[in-house]
Amino acid sequence: MSEGQPLEGASSLPATGRIVRAAGINSLGNVASRVMGLLREAVIAATFGASGATSAFDAVSGVPKMVYELLVGGMLSAALVPVLSEYAPPADPPASAEEEAARARKQAELNDVLSVLLSLGGLVFLLVTAVLELGAPWIAKILVGGFDRSLLDTATLLVRLIVPSIIIYGLSGLLQAYHYANQRFVYPAMGAPAHNLGVIIAVVLLARRLDVASLSIGIVVAALTQFLVQLPGLRGVRLAWRFDWRHPVVRRVLGLYAPVVLSIVIQNIGIIIDRNLASRTVNEAITWMAKATFLIQLPLGL
Repeated sequence: MSEGQPLEGASSLPATGRIVRAAGINSLGNVASRVMGLLREAVIAATFGASGATSAFDAVSGVPKMVYELLVGGMLSAALVPVLSEYAPPADPPASAEEEAARARKQAELNDVLSVLLSLGGLVFLLVTAVLELGAPWIAKILVGGFDRSLLDTATLLVRLIVPSIIIYGLSGLLQAYHYANQRFVYPAMGAPAHNLGVIIAVVLLARRLDVASLSIGIVVAALTQFLVQLPGLRGVRLAWRFDWRHPVVRRVLGLYAPVVLSIVIQNIGIIIDRNLASRTVNEAITWMAKATFLIQLPLGL
């Protein structure tokens, strides 16, 4: 696959055909993700059951998700993909040497934008992760303040093990936006099933030795798996460190994203309150709620 080229054969399809093809790929990826997600939950339930420790993990596992949604996930459809699509070369094949040269310039510009986003994003993700590592005891208390000291210590450990996944999730989200802008849908579609597979493998291999800590490590492994399956889409792309905070794309993305931030913050606050209140009932409550929520969302997601 050459630099900037969409899926093989996609560029020769009419616009309607490309849309149908993209929808089909995303649908297949979604179905595979849901099936693998069901298997993931079954493996976790069979291995650990429901306890205070699993409730601590189910509460803590929301931390990377909340931070990702705030820093990247909420930007994808609202800002990142629309802005990157403006820099992306057209999907139709060039009809002349001039169009081929223009296409190459557009692709080089898009790659430069990706370098800026990965450099700045990576720095932000690293700083946020460092802050969360230092604040792990307070994060545990905010999430599961109703737990006893032993379970709070477990939650603190799980926070420290899981937050490095934020760096990987963030970079993976930026790659996902890049692939969407280039009309490459296979790589993002493969990410979610690969993520669930990573959790399953980590639990199977590590649960006996590390107990519930294997779940937090499994999330890091899963994030890395999701990131790695997208790397082949960067073949031929030249990236460089570009810490350019004044790049026009940074201002555009932040400007488009600003109206969305408040809704994400409110949603995250609701999740935190939900977990904290549940921790003040029985120890298993958060795990029961998490499993029930998954079963409700499974058919809706399909």
